[in-house]
Amino acid sequence: MTLYYVEALRGGDREAHSYVVGVYDSLELARVAADDHAAYRGGKYTCQVHQTRLNGWTDSDLSATLLYQTG
Repeated sequence: MTLYYVEALRGGDREAHSYVVGVYDSLELARVAADDHAAYRGGKYTCQVHQTRLNGWTDSDLSATLLYQTG
């Protein structure tokens, strides 16, 4: 099963501070959550949507799983 998780990154920098906003079974739901959360945080956080597989591993190069990023 493919899942999509939304991660919030302060100032767009994972090393500064980041956290998972949610996990979704639909890319569209994940995109809406990313946009809504970025707006809620007032532009301080960039949200990214990544794809992963249930019970699978995630590559350490997250650019390979990045599907969407808020502006």
